[in-house]
Amino acid sequence: MVSWWFIVKLGLCVSEARKLFMDRREAIQLLRGGPSSIEEWNNWRLHHSDVPNLSHADFRGADLTNANLSDINLENTNFTKAKLIAVSFENSNLKGADFRQADLNHAKLVDANLLDARLKHASLFGADFRRAILKRANFERADCDTDTKWPNDFDPKRVGIRPWPND
Repeated sequence: MVSWWFIVKLGLCVSEARKLFMDRREAIQLLRGGPSSIEEWNNWRLHHSDVPNLSHADFRGADLTNANLSDINLENTNFTKAKLIAVSFENSNLKGADFRQADLNHAKLVDANLLDARLKHASLFGADFRRAILKRANFERADCDTDTKWPNDFDPKRVGIRPWPND
C-alpha cells in the first residue's frame, strides 16, 4: 500500500497519485464503478504493468464489460452472475475462480489458468480459451457456440457444456 505521507510529500493530489499508484481497494472500487470507470481502469493499465493482486475479490453481479484483466492474479475471485462480455483475462491466474451464471460472451481467456474454476451455467458464446488450463474446471450446463475456441485437446461435450445450436 502506498504511504499517504509519501504522496503528500511529493505534493500530489489523490487523482495525481492514482496515476502513479493504485492499491487493491482502489482497483476493486474502480472496476465496480461502471463503464466510465472501466475505461479509466483500461487507460491506467496501458501505462502500468504493476497491478494490484485481486485474488479473493468479490465481483458478484458486477458489469466489467470490456475490462482489461489480463496478467492479473484473480485466484479464487467471485464473478458469480457478473457481466464479463469481451473481458480480457489473457495470462491471468483464475485458479478456483467462481464464474457460475456469468456472461463470458466474447471473453478472451487465452493462456489463462482456470484450474478448479467453476463455470456452471456460464454463457461462453464466442469466448476464446485457447491454450488455457482447464483441468478440473466445472463447466456443467454452460453454453457455448461454434465461435467458442477451446484448447486442442479439450472436448466441451465431455465436460457437460451445451453447444448451441444443439447437435
